[in-house]
Amino acid sequence: MALHNVLSGLQVPPEIRVRDFRGKQAQQAKDFQAGIDKGARVVTTGGIHGKIIKVDDNSVMLEIDNNVKIRIEKSGISMEMSQTAYGADTEKKSDTPAAK
Repeated sequence: MALHNVLSGLQVPPEIRVRDFRGKQAQQAKDFQAGIDKGARVVTTGGIHGKIIKVDDNSVMLEIDNNVKIRIEKSGISMEMSQTAYGADTEKKSDTPAAK
């Protein structure tokens, strides 16, 4: 009986499984883009790193260097960088006792 359950699970066409996966990815991307906030450090799909200084409905203003700003679509943001990647986590590390 258990073998039958395993085999019946394998009979799902691969295109259905891929479609479900892509649907989940698309929803995650929409949720991520909707949750982008001012002050977040992000990377664009083109590999540009910067800090969000203004958020509009469909676009953001990204500061990529001192006094260098670009406007990009929210869909052009690939990921949010963790604070640790930018070294902002160093204050938390100094609060912990030193390992001896």
